[in-house]
Amino acid sequence: MDGCCVSSLVRSRKPHPAILRLTAERCRSSLSGAWMVGDSLEDVAGAVAVGIRSVWLRRGRRWRETAYRPTLEADSFAEAAALITGA
Repeated sequence: MDGCCVSSLVRSRKPHPAILRLTAERCRSSLSGAWMVGDSLEDVAGAVAVGIRSVWLRRGRRWRETAYRPTLEADSFAEAAALITGA
């Protein structure tokens, strides 16, 4: 992980694309090749809004949204990281 951004500290909330763009900026990077890992519909919606890939942390739930989907699903952050890195 290159960095993070806490929505309550930057006055931008998920799924607004601004928080993802700001996170990339703080990492001195772009969203090209970025991934969003999160456990909410808003996390995935934000990723979709800026055109990046996502991993949804299931936490025992099934994805039920029909308008969009995460790129991948995982049961833990460790599993998500392994999926992203191909480990």
